Amino acid sequence: SILLPLIYTSLPMAVLGGSLYLPLPWLKIILGIFLLTSAVYLLFQEILQKDNTKSIINANPFSNYTFGGIGGILGLLSGLTGVGGGIFLSPLLLIFKQADAKTVSGISAFFILINSIAGLVAQVFIGFSLPPAFPFWLVATWLGGFMGATLGVKHFKILWIKVLLSLILFFAALKMLGLSFGG
Repeated sequence: SILLPLIYTSLPMAVLGGSLYLPLPWLKIILGIFLLTSAVYLLFQEILQKDNTKSIINANPFSNYTFGGIGGILGLLSGLTGVGGGIFLSPLLLIFKQADAKTVSGISAFFILINSIAGLVAQVFIGFSLPPAFPFWLVATWLGGFMGATLGVKHFKILWIKVLLSLILFFAALKMLGLSFGG
């Protein structure tokens, strides 16, 4: 119920975003701030809750139109920035309590795959050629995704998934903002 409205609108927008070439330093700053804010919020979400009761997941679900709008915006951002979009989708779904962390991980993984393929297709159509190492990147991506999914489903507690997602968001924000540790 969450994934399909996201995909319907994100696919064409990821193709559109992937076909555009724009100098985007201001967009990277906005995205970096969004990612950093999401990382901090997710990391301190338990502290920020006013009571210690378990938060209710999906108590106020988004409509298909809202998910469609989110999918379109994230698809465009995905195509423009060259990331799969899950890095933006995951914190949104968690912050607005649309699903639990494990469900969000699965939705985001598929969302990333679909938007990445759409963005690559658009890039190929405008003359971008895939690097020779691309097949190795595919294998590494598949192995990393498989290991992450297995660990997430069978071994990690939801708190650890949120902490790991926060760290990923933090480092993605640093990259968007042009900051890094070391060379």
